[in-house]
Amino acid sequence: VTINSSDKLPDVEASSDGDGTNSHIYKHCVIPGVYTFTISDSGGDGLGINGKGGYYIVAEDVPLGISSFFFHEERMTFTLPFDAEEENRHSDEKDSSVCTDDFFLAIKTDGNPDQTEWNVIDNDTQEQILEGGPYELPWAVYTRRACLPNGNYTFNMFDDGGDGVCCNDGQGFFVLSKDGETIVRSDGEFGKEKSTVFLLGDEEEEDELV
Repeated sequence: VTINSSDKLPDVEASSDGDGTNSHIYKHCVIPGVYTFTISDSGGDGLGINGKGGYYIVAEDVPLGISSFFFHEERMTFTLPFDAEEENRHSDEKDSSVCTDDFFLAIKTDGNPDQTEWNVIDNDTQEQILEGGPYELPWAVYTRRACLPNGNYTFNMFDDGGDGVCCNDGQGFFVLSKDGETIVRSDGEFGKEKSTVFLLGDEEEEDELV
């Protein structure tokens, strides 16, 4: 993991990039499996001043995830070893994107973050493969990125209060995208639940469910 930041980071030697930021490199050997990298910022402005930071994750010289911004917290989920050939098998341009662009979710909580949860279901196996929430901070922005195999999925957003992530307790939102293309952009008014089917790979259509 390489992190560029003007913030001070613990337990690592830093080298200056000459633009007010420092590069911090973390290396670790891991066994095959599914992993989630989590990075958080207590100031709510990500890495450094005015977005002059970012990070990327590399495994066996293959970039798995790249992020130039986040706010309060971001997580990246990926599987190792990573099959780059399978990831690019359906792409016209090889290495056109990193695998954690497969799934990107940004959520801004309202005043009741403990009421907000979400998951992703593999529609072929009915397995839950991703989940998030409940959250701790009100009016905070949480982001999630993930590498996903080609397939058919359903994203479900839940609110125990039944009023989405708005309105009497502050205006929140959520945005879901894949490979840089926005699938759902919600102003937070979705009641108790909102579901959206999305596809990765050869299929092209998405269906929004109430």
